[in-house]
Amino acid sequence: MDPAATHLEALVWAVASTSGPVLEVGGGFYSTPVLAGFARAGRQVWCEESDPSWRAELESRWGEHVSFVENAPEEPWAVVLVDHRPPEARAEMVNRHKGRAVVVVHDTEPENAAVYPGLADAVAGGRTFDTLEPWTTVMTP
Repeated sequence: MDPAATHLEALVWAVASTSGPVLEVGGGFYSTPVLAGFARAGRQVWCEESDPSWRAELESRWGEHVSFVENAPEEPWAVVLVDHRPPEARAEMVNRHKGRAVVVVHDTEPENAAVYPGLADAVAGGRTFDTLEPWTTVMTP
């Protein structure tokens, strides 16, 4: 399986197990179309993407169903997917939302500790999906 898609099992589980708005932090060719499918079924889905050209590319494909923004508003999100750049920003994003939303975090295997500073501590206590690499960890409120 493509390493960029290993978070889909956890993401689908999280969205299907909740109700309410979904925030994708860092869009991609795997998670964004899956979330667009949930949006077509009635879920409110936002994608926060800081790279303007990548945001435009994703919006041109799924903008009819997903709201694309540079900075998402503070909402009572049901699910937050954390899979964005720069790597050092992931722990901060996890800490901002954990305890208030189901937080799905891609790339959480221990070997990534140096690449994603503070992420291991931020996801401690979560449920890790480790059948495929890279791992994905889910924290529930």
